[in-house]
Amino acid sequence: MAVLITIRATFRGIFFLVFPIFLCFLPTDLFAIHAIFQGAAPIPRAHGPIQLNMPHESFMQSTKAKASEKAIGQFSDEYRYEMDLSTYPETLTKVLADFYNHRLFRIEMNYLPIAKSSQVLHVLIDENTELYGPPRVNSFTGVRLLFWDDGATRMILQIDETDTVQTYSVTYIDDDLFHAASRDRVQRETSGRSNYGK
Repeated sequence: MAVLITIRATFRGIFFLVFPIFLCFLPTDLFAIHAIFQGAAPIPRAHGPIQLNMPHESFMQSTKAKASEKAIGQFSDEYRYEMDLSTYPETLTKVLADFYNHRLFRIEMNYLPIAKSSQVLHVLIDENTELYGPPRVNSFTGVRLLFWDDGATRMILQIDETDTVQTYSVTYIDDDLFHAASRDRVQRETSGRSNYGK
């Protein structure tokens, strides 16, 4: 299980490291680069005591959290906290809050593993699809990513499967802050030559 968790963390880190670099090859009219579906409800931005785009100062005053080590693939000017789980459901094993430029731009919620025969994820996907529209799906060996996006917030369900269990996480991202961070990274790594975000 420890190896599986390490692989999950590495994969997620690599995804967020490579994704902004990929953006510099896209035409400028694809600045959004994500499919936006109109669902019946907006994707939630508040989770427990925290909310996307909240200032770092407000976060520190209103939450119990401890600073976490910088992860692979994080942006410059990005820092991470691990939340106190006392205000979250017992099914959660870890909640991470990532800040960029002093604003909360990413919330990652990691859940207890479940049996492959469990219907929990099927129910979750059906409920999300009904509320937020059909997801975009990417699949890799042993990993499935489902994306919902309402234009302001992106929600990513990551499912990692082994022979016996499924581990999963749900990540919420502020679109504007993520694109700002991506744009800044691409400009740095291309010495300002990319048209991404201009």
